[in-house]
Amino acid sequence: MLGGELFRNLPEPEFRRLVAIAQRRRFARNEVVFHRGDPADTLHLIVRGRFAARVETAVGDTVTVSVHGPGDAFGELALLDLEQSRSTTVAALEPGGTYSVHRDDFTRLRLWVR
Repeated sequence: MLGGELFRNLPEPEFRRLVAIAQRRRFARNEVVFHRGDPADTLHLIVRGRFAARVETAVGDTVTVSVHGPGDAFGELALLDLEQSRSTTVAALEPGGTYSVHRDDFTRLRLWVR
């Protein structure tokens, strides 16, 4: 399922509403989705490709923290914490695509579903 464990308990109709408000995004190999320190305001649901979350160490080395593939999600804290900034830089390891859900759209959907 798209979104992996994050949405596994979400009923299908609500999940369809979530995908319906999402924007389709495409990324080229090595294209950065967002940088560490950027405002955290968007969740990404991976449709295809692999994406690496990386940080730079104090001595300038780049460390891959995680790799996400089709069906996974990244950036989920953006939906919960208004003051959050990105803790990693995420880039496409290969051509890929996501559905991106902006926090404001997600909040409107949540209020509508209640």
